[in-house]
Amino acid sequence: MRFSLISGENLRANVLKLYKEVFRAAVKWESVKPGEAEHEKTFIKGEARRLFKQNKTLKKKEDIEMKLKEGRARLEIGLHYKNPYPRPVYAPPQTLAGIDENKKKLYREKLKRDGKPIYIDSIRDE
Repeated sequence: MRFSLISGENLRANVLKLYKEVFRAAVKWESVKPGEAEHEKTFIKGEARRLFKQNKTLKKKEDIEMKLKEGRARLEIGLHYKNPYPRPVYAPPQTLAGIDENKKKLYREKLKRDGKPIYIDSIRDE
């Protein structure tokens, strides 16, 4: 029992650490486009608040760890490319062809499902 309590506290510490890192990145953010820095800083802070609030009810350790990986990936990608917005996701090859046989359809659906990168998991379908 003690081990699970410690790991739960460790997860909480990791979540808070990521939250602080995201907000520090927002404060230090320098835009590539002149005049866009304030708008991008606001976007980073708003997106972080929205996603952390959305995921605060997660209870399973695996789910929390996946969201931490996603958050870390989005932060690193944003810093690397100097772009705060989520990167577009393209469909894997052979997933948009016409519906042929049932087997091919199932294969294409599997490719779509498995081809989804981790950093895009929380993005809303709009």
